[in-house]
Amino acid sequence: MGKVFLISGNDDHALKNKAREIIAQLCGENFDDNPSLEIISGDGDNEKKPHLVVGDCISSLLTPPFLSSDKTVWLRNLSFEVLSKSSGTEKGDLLEQELEKLKEIIEAGIAKEVNLVVSGAGMDRRSSLYKFLQKHAEVHFFAKADINAKDFGEAVRGIVYDYCAGNGMKISRDAIEYLSMATGADSGRIKSELDKLLAFISPRKDIRIEDCVQICSRTPEAATWAYSNAVSDKNLHSALSALELTLDTTKNAEMGILYSLISTFNSMVAIKNAATILGLGSRCSYDDFAATLKNPPPAAKAELEGSSLLKMHPYRAYMVLKSSEKFSDSKLVGIISDLMKTNRAMVSGSVIPERMLLEQLTMKICSP
Repeated sequence: MGKVFLISGNDDHALKNKAREIIAQLCGENFDDNPSLEIISGDGDNEKKPHLVVGDCISSLLTPPFLSSDKTVWLRNLSFEVLSKSSGTEKGDLLEQELEKLKEIIEAGIAKEVNLVVSGAGMDRRSSLYKFLQKHAEVHFFAKADINAKDFGEAVRGIVYDYCAGNGMKISRDAIEYLSMATGADSGRIKSELDKLLAFISPRKDIRIEDCVQICSRTPEAATWAYSNAVSDKNLHSALSALELTLDTTKNAEMGILYSLISTFNSMVAIKNAATILGLGSRCSYDDFAATLKNPPPAAKAELEGSSLLKMHPYRAYMVLKSSEKFSDSKLVGIISDLMKTNRAMVSGSVIPERMLLEQLTMKICSP
């Protein structure tokens, strides 16, 4: 009996890479020239007539191999989102009939010399088709880390760490933190940045934070991270340089930068307060810090329920705590007040340009 593969999800880069990997395993690296491969495209003009695409796939599965002893049918770039939206329409009814035929063929077992690869974004894992293929196919589902999820940062860090480990490389904690904050949820973009880093540091086998800052793409996320980090370190020159880069490359970025800064200092105040409750002094090591976070005293845990400290990755929280030590309590109170004043000025339409307001705020925060 031939094999059936399903590759879907919302991480387009990852699913397309996996589909090509499977096709290469079945048909060789130069699969475009292999006569045993038949590609049925589900995108382009065909996207509007999915019932015909599935019908072509069925016809191909039932046709014996020609010019070769085996055959691979690749139903490529099928939009499962379009399939679901067609439900209840005339085309949707035709599609449902074709899908039922396809399921019957798969359930009965396709010919041993034939393989079927179905790839495309947007399949709903709650759908009956997905559940059917889970039982009868080798399924690969690639989901982007949800930027709104509590564990978003942890998920991205996992991608970074696993990719480095798979390439025999080490990466420092602060470099992982930089990449997780600056690259977003797209695994393709994350791996592209890591590939550049691997080439840049060769023959070294360890990625450091300075490598990331030097070589990674100057994206808005990276520049905003660099700005917030420089302000936290009270490094005025670096902060103004990163601010200029962000504002020169990103349209209407001022409010986003301010909100990032507000978030940074709110976290700083919350974590500094939480560390005091946990009895973590300014000179505590990271290992002691992480161990206390993992098993906080019951009384402190109850008092800190919902605190930013307990939600953050331990290393990120530790670095925020270390940054907070550069500011006295009275200085932090003043900074929070200045942030709120700047926010009001920008929202109400100050006569002072927003860029200048941010520059003034930056200089005030970084002042001794």
